[in-house]
Amino acid sequence: LLYLEETGFTTLDQAHRNGLMHMGAWIGIVDTSMTSSPTSISSGNLKDRGHEPRILLLKRGEKLVTCPSSWGLVGEHTYRDEPPIETVRRAIREELG
Repeated sequence: LLYLEETGFTTLDQAHRNGLMHMGAWIGIVDTSMTSSPTSISSGNLKDRGHEPRILLLKRGEKLVTCPSSWGLVGEHTYRDEPPIETVRRAIREELG
């Protein structure tokens, strides 16, 4: 069991530079439009049918502090007092329009 105690607030940059735990969300966006049926993903038969789902990856900027120039899922940091589902909705709006 992990217990976290709030110790205060800092900037996101300082949290990253100092390795401090902070809240955020990673969002896997999967395009299954090429699959032949909704059950094909769970059955594991996508390669047999000649179709594979596609996963959206974004390339991070080369000047970012954390993982510059790397590929990753859509991600967003949580604002103070923001419910997690709102973080996800905001990330999708900001990244995908």
